[in-house]
Amino acid sequence: MNLLFVANFPPGVGYAWHTIEEVFRGLALRWQAAGGRVYICYPPGGEAPPARFRDAGIEFLQFDYMRVKTERRALGAFVSLLRRHAIEVLYLTDKPSWRWHYPLLRAAGVRRIVVHDRTSGERTQRPGLIGAAKRAWHRIPGLSADVLIGVSEFVAKRMLASGTPPDRTFVVYNGIPLERFARPRAGALAATIGVPLDTPIVFASGRAHHYKGIDTLLRAAARLERLGDLAVHVAYCGDGPALPDFRRTAEELGLRRFHFLGRRGDVPDLLGSAAVAVVPSHWAEAFGLTVVEAMAAGVPVVASAVGGIPELIDEGVTGLLVPPADPEALATAVERLLRDPAARAAMGAAGREVAHRRFAIDRVVDELFRLVRPA
Repeated sequence: MNLLFVANFPPGVGYAWHTIEEVFRGLALRWQAAGGRVYICYPPGGEAPPARFRDAGIEFLQFDYMRVKTERRALGAFVSLLRRHAIEVLYLTDKPSWRWHYPLLRAAGVRRIVVHDRTSGERTQRPGLIGAAKRAWHRIPGLSADVLIGVSEFVAKRMLASGTPPDRTFVVYNGIPLERFARPRAGALAATIGVPLDTPIVFASGRAHHYKGIDTLLRAAARLERLGDLAVHVAYCGDGPALPDFRRTAEELGLRRFHFLGRRGDVPDLLGSAAVAVVPSHWAEAFGLTVVEAMAAGVPVVASAVGGIPELIDEGVTGLLVPPADPEALATAVERLLRDPAARAAMGAAGREVAHRRFAIDRVVDELFRLVRPA
């Protein structure tokens, strides 16, 4: 039985897509062990496909699936691709739960369509006839996906509210490669920003977009800098379109102990020597990978209570939740942890235990394999 992953991102994007690729790889290994072949379809551009995919025996195809929505020729080319490689299971990420062309894909030999929803944000529900129509379309044989997966209860509830059938809607929490966070390099973060080893450092990472709440972090950092007895530093890893705005805000605020580290490949080392990790998102995160990364590294988390994040943090046990876009609440929570080393240690240890129990990538692969592979 042949499986095709459709990636809606080119290779080498990084951030959350790196974790998605790790799930693809783990599922591919399980699939091949059961006697199937695995393909992945990338849009043109980007870097070369990762070597770990070649080692896993994944075969690469190049096609921009986004064109299928608007171009008939593209749809025809994709149907030909499915037939040529005898694809029986089609695995889509962040695609619609139903589409008029899904029956055409089934006619090409696809036996199961899987839609894995990892998207963030709230959705406006359509009332009245439009909402009823959407629910009806999901129940027309062949028109909607066979398996609909959300990465959190938040996402699954959003899917159900849009009309997805409960018996085909599932929750599979994201997982991360825990081994990357097992042995951080001692003092890596202090050495990187050039401060003594005993300096309290707050750490944040993620793409430089305004919705990630880095503006809030900057304003919280200004409040923390006014706590002269702590001499706390804040380090932020990430790049993206809003980075120049963030740098300007830091200058306007007169920040002296805020460090922009850019995009880094050694985040597990840097995170492992932080005192507190912060996830200050403004919008409804589907999951919150950076929360789980901090937990895996044994670092207590202060995060915004939005989207799926509250499902990951046990308040007061593995971290603290604060309202989004509230610099004062964020600074107060961080200060509370910085002034209580015992609480930090306890939360860090509890977070590491939870990460290993709930968010190992092998657990994700096992759950997905049971859902994705037809009986």
